[in-house]
Formats: sequence, C-alpha cells, structure tokens
Amino acid sequence: MSLIKKTSILIISPLIFSQVSFAEKIKLNREIKSISLQGPENKESVIPKRNKNYKVIYFGFTKCPDVCPMTLSKLTTIMKKKDLFKKSEVYFINLDWEEDDGKSANEYAQNFGNHVYGYSGTKEQIEGTSSYFRAYFNYKDGVNKGDLKNVDHSSFLYLVSPENKLLKVYPSSKDLNTFADFIK
Repeated sequence: MSLIKKTSILIISPLIFSQVSFAEKIKLNREIKSISLQGPENKESVIPKRNKNYKVIYFGFTKCPDVCPMTLSKLTTIMKKKDLFKKSEVYFINLDWEEDDGKSANEYAQNFGNHVYGYSGTKEQIEGTSSYFRAYFNYKDGVNKGDLKNVDHSSFLYLVSPENKLLKVYPSSKDLNTFADFIK
C-alpha cells in the first residue's frame, strides 16, 4: 500500500511543479507588443490597450465546464471586493476559434462583470498570441460531450502594467487574493 502512495506522489508532483516552474521561465518586465484579435463587435481590436489600467489576461474557452468559469468567477469576485476595477480590466482570450468569435467570447466574459472583455480570432491569431505568452493549449479528440468541448490548456493569469509591461505570471490554482495584491 505504501508503494502505491509513493507512486502517486511521484506522478502528481511533476505536474504541480511544471506549472510553477513554467511561469517562472517567462521573461518579466518586457513590453507586451500590440496583438490584433477579434473584439466584442467582431472587429479587429488591438490589445492590450494603452491606458492607465492594469490588465489581467487569461486564456480559456467558453465551453469549459470547470477551470475557466471558476477562475474568472474567483478573480472578479476578489477584484470587486478589493475595488480593483477602478484601475484594472480583465481580458479573456478564447482559445476555441472554431466555436467562438469575438462577440460570443465577449458575451461569455461579460457574465463575470462589465470590466471583463472577451476576444477571439483566427487559428493563426490565437496560436500566435498563445505562443507569445507561452500559453499551452491542445484540442483533445474523442472527449467532447454534447455542447462541452475539451480544450486542454494551461491556466495562468498574466498581469500587465498600465505601460504594457508584463509584471507577473501567476498559476490560477494558487491563492488569487495574493495575485490581486500585485495590482497596486
């Protein structure tokens, strides 16, 4: 029995550490280039916008049954409690270009608050943007059930300064109160 427990720990541990060490490898304090995606009205929109706000960028998909809605819900609840939407906004970047355009991604994002904006794009735009942020995603074949699609993806929050510099990459599985404290 103890052999099984040790094996389980050995199998699970690399997964936990790989997300944290992956986030640590991303170069911080670099300026984020302008990225063109489909915005809320399905028009080309450049993000991150240059304004006085911090930006929180999160990659996910609208038909996600658990991680995406839980992360966005927890994040926006904490940001509302700490009154952070006066100086920040959230960008949800939809990874499922086959299913959702900018308008439907934004409709999904708006469920979490009016300071949460959804974006999508073509396959090339999404692959380029996710690669730029080193956000992993992969469509999983054979596991779609009804309207639920399974897109395997990393789950990080990217904090961008008002000057559009990448300040922090934070695993969404960690305490989001701590992440929100980075917004000054």
